[in-house]
Amino acid sequence: MISKYKQKIALGAAALLLTLALSGCTGKPGRPPGQTGGEGPGKEASPHPTVNAPATVEEVVRLDLPPGPTGYVEHALSPDGRWAAVISTQDGKKTELWLYSVDQGEGRVIASVSEEDYRAGRLWLRPLGWTQDNELVFARQGTQPEGTHKGQRGLVFFSVQAGDPHDPPQEVAWLPTGTSHVNEVYPDLDRGRVFVHAGKAIWRVSLDGSEPSALRQNLPSYDGLLYPRLSPDGRYFVYELWEPEQSGIYVLDTATGTETCLAPREETMSFAPRWSPDGRYLAYYTANEKKDTSNPYDKYDIILGEDAPFPIAAAIQIASPDGKNKIQLSIPDQKLGYFTWSEDGRHLAFAAGEVFSVPGQPVPTWAFKNASLWVADVEGQLTKVADLGESPLAIISLPAVFPGVPAVYFLTQEEKVNALWLARAGEEPRRLEPPEEMTGYWSGFPGVSFGENLFLTFLAVDYDPAVSHKLVQVWYDQVLPVTEGGVASFLAGRSGRRLAYLQEDTENNQAKLIVFELEE
Repeated sequence: MISKYKQKIALGAAALLLTLALSGCTGKPGRPPGQTGGEGPGKEASPHPTVNAPATVEEVVRLDLPPGPTGYVEHALSPDGRWAAVISTQDGKKTELWLYSVDQGEGRVIASVSEEDYRAGRLWLRPLGWTQDNELVFARQGTQPEGTHKGQRGLVFFSVQAGDPHDPPQEVAWLPTGTSHVNEVYPDLDRGRVFVHAGKAIWRVSLDGSEPSALRQNLPSYDGLLYPRLSPDGRYFVYELWEPEQSGIYVLDTATGTETCLAPREETMSFAPRWSPDGRYLAYYTANEKKDTSNPYDKYDIILGEDAPFPIAAAIQIASPDGKNKIQLSIPDQKLGYFTWSEDGRHLAFAAGEVFSVPGQPVPTWAFKNASLWVADVEGQLTKVADLGESPLAIISLPAVFPGVPAVYFLTQEEKVNALWLARAGEEPRRLEPPEEMTGYWSGFPGVSFGENLFLTFLAVDYDPAVSHKLVQVWYDQVLPVTEGGVASFLAGRSGRRLAYLQEDTENNQAKLIVFELEE
């Protein structure tokens, strides 16, 4: 995962994830931001925050991790923020899953993969998350070296109580996979279950030890490019099928196994569905058929990438999973692209304008001319947040969301660097300067929000390996450095008021997990 993290920084992949704060988004459009090497923040007053100061950030503990590369864990912190899970590969030989007490600063190994199994690629540890009572659930995937299923290939699921240092991991479920490739594991721990996409099937695995059941069988693989997505509430999967008798976006009910077509691929083509954070809605792109073409491979008005269409089309649809409520978003004579959901699950933002390919980029990059930023609610009401000018503008990613503030944060690509902007309806977009006048890349992978604060990392171009990354707090137009980091440092998630940051110095083979307490 670390290699993917570095790649996202270096390439600045052209995907827009707008940071929203959405209450009362009204007013006239702002003026466009500057272009390459552009001007600094505008002179207008900053957007009015609903609190008087940025959140305070206090370091709670700095945990020394075992030597060796440290893997990314999406939910490192337990729900109460008192425990942390970390994957470590010691000396490139064996992998261990560590469980740390944040308050005591001590850790213990709860599972490991031997040097022999690690080098052979036979076994893999997968932390899956936490239950509400601070039990860590993880899987041991591959040819099992011991236990009831020794010598068999599959996934053994374990649970361990974080608060009891004498409690060993307990086996809670088993899914044999045989020769099937495990594509993805989807935890739904609040409901005591896990879903596994293995081979051509999606399996439902209860963590009470009962027999797994196949939720959906005979799925196509598309050379590994089928990506079912579980809704945040665990009630549905969504995926795209391209079969002669089944073509379009399909929704699978995880309780009944019923599969329904949400958006058939006929006169229009719908693609790239994404769940709202609360799982109540799906949003996806819809493209019309091209006129005057008989080429079946060039039938729709889309921009083809290597494996899938770019997230740009004439319209965006918002729909409930049962398909009963559908809203179409469109702007006359413009393409819409790179939408993202707000944290409240009732708004999304997108860019609009004329689309063209940026020449000379290491990866295909699509930019907008006459670009603008828009916000829509799930009832279809549109609000323009800002005009971004007539000049070409390449917009890249920032995955973070703010509740309750009528603002959009976005990143633009510039020569060898990128720029972070704050836009609000009726005001000029403001460029936010990086910490200490450093030159480099803002990284939104991952970004974490807390109230009206955004936490992300900044990577300097000409860097000292020991301090190349900085953890940065953004509060409106203020950019506040929090701590320096190593070559592969990144945010490891937030739980309540606690924020975890992995600081890794790969040259010296050292890593630390820093936990902060946040207070508004």
